[in-house]
Parts: sequence; C-alpha cells; structure tokens
Amino acid sequence: KGKKIEKHPYSEFKDFRLENGETIPTIDQYLEQGSKYPQTMLVYEMKPHSCAEIEDRFVELTIAKLKEHNLLNPEKVMFISFSYHICKRMAQLLPGFTVQYLKSDKNPSKVRKAGVNGIDYNYQILKLNPKWVRNASRLDMSTNAWTVNKEANMKQMLRIGVDFLTTDNPIIARELIAKEGYRNEMREFPGSIATFLESKGFKVELRNLQGSVLLCVRNNEVEHIIIPYPISAGTAEGAQAQGEATEKLIESF
Repeated sequence: KGKKIEKHPYSEFKDFRLENGETIPTIDQYLEQGSKYPQTMLVYEMKPHSCAEIEDRFVELTIAKLKEHNLLNPEKVMFISFSYHICKRMAQLLPGFTVQYLKSDKNPSKVRKAGVNGIDYNYQILKLNPKWVRNASRLDMSTNAWTVNKEANMKQMLRIGVDFLTTDNPIIARELIAKEGYRNEMREFPGSIATFLESKGFKVELRNLQGSVLLCVRNNEVEHIIIPYPISAGTAEGAQAQGEATEKLIESF
C-alpha cells in the first residue's frame, strides 16, 4: 500500500491481496479471461501516470498486448481514462475505437475537437449539465455515466439519453431498462417523431421539457425543430401522423 505501480517491479505486488482475497491481476491475465467471453466488450481503463512519456509507453504496451491476445478490435474492446493525454493518444493511434474521457471537466465539443469520440462522466456532473449528453449525441459521441447505484439516478440518466451506465448494481439497472423500456432520447424507436423527421432530412433537437413541437425560424426559414421529451405518440402510425403534420407546418413557411 502506498506504492505506485509505475515505480516498483511486479515482484513487490504479486503477493498482495485485495479486499476480496484476490491477487492483483496482470494485463495478460485480464486479457486471457476476457478472451473466454467473445460476446463481452472489454472496458479497458488506462490509469494516469506521472508524465506524458510514461503514458505514451503505457499506450504502446497496451496496443502490443491487445494484438498479442487477438483483441485489438473495436467490437471487442473500448478504452476509458482520466488522462486527457492518454485519450487523445489512443484516439490518434486507434481511429474507429471507442475512447471515453473520464474526468468530467470538459464539455463534449472540446473533447471531440481533440479527436476523442466519447465521454464517461460522473452522473452528478451530467445531472447539472444534461445538455452535454445531447451535444455529445449530435457530435456522434458515445456517453456513459459513473457510478450510478440508486434507481432514481439510473432513471434520470436514461431519460436524458446516456448510452451506458457504470453501476455496482447491474441487475437493478437491467430490470429497470426492461421494465421502463428506455431508449436513447427516443431516436432508437423507429416509430418516434424524431426518427420520422430526421429521415426527411430535418435537423431535430430533443429537450427535456413539456409542451408541443416547436419550430425555430430564422429569416422565414425553419432552422431546426425542437421536440419535447418525453412525448408520446402511442404507436408508430401515430408518430408518423404527428411527423407528417409537423412537416406540412414546415412547408407553410
């Protein structure tokens, strides 16, 4: 305890026991275990180190080990890190892989401009900044919230459109999703008004408010559409009817 792994050899850690009685696994052991479950996406957290040079070496070793275990595949592994430097480096070297920044101190547009395609933020930060989830979605970024253990907080994160949850209570989360039928701000539901209008080429924004569909007009042209969330169309046919009515309203301008 109190020792930093980067400054001490593995021999000083190999016999150390965690609270659950297990030893600290090596990366080979972690990847070997992960290889046994090909349907499972490995979430590979890369811890910050003392300087950029060591972090660069860590990135190189990580990529080499993933290749060695035949796991360097964006469908098999994604990366998360509190180190902005590591995230940017991984995104640079592995385009097409999901890389999520953990520190919760930057807005999604800044993270995206750095080449990183995901955010994995503390749920309390996302509660205060729900628009970050919407902005990330518009920027084609993945979103995750950590560590969400209470059902009420799970519901709130799912309602604002977070893609993934980090939780110590996965069974509760699975049951909640199955029971409530949450979807990422309705866009994954083929009968949603948002999906219908987006298929027609309109720019759609979803907001967590009550009310009717709003048209944002500039210079007598519809700039984009705001759809209140939650909004219920009942059925796919109902959503299409509401979407068509909105489309006719747009054409009247």
